[in-house]
Amino acid sequence: MFWQPDTPERNNTIGCRITSIAPCHYLAFTWRGPDVLSTVMNDGNPPPPPTHVTITLSPTAIGTDVGVRHSGFGHDDGWPEAVTWHERSWTACLDNLEALLSDQPMPHPWS
Repeated sequence: MFWQPDTPERNNTIGCRITSIAPCHYLAFTWRGPDVLSTVMNDGNPPPPPTHVTITLSPTAIGTDVGVRHSGFGHDDGWPEAVTWHERSWTACLDNLEALLSDQPMPHPWS
């Protein structure tokens, strides 16, 4: 996934791996931190292990519930900032997906 297609070397998931998949039910994959968090999440010798994301899809009477579980964060040296950054980003991503699927304006424009 490339979050900024015009600059594919930035904020991408290159090197991440799908760890589990059940079509129409869930997708799990490793996750690299964004450029703004690379010193905490991606750099080092050795680099920290990647975090892990699981996306779940649950049918409901009126559509599908989408869930995101992002785990594997550390606890020191910038990791709390990484958790907060990802909580905001995943919320914006899901809000935008909901708006896109309902033909509404996206509440969180990406810049």
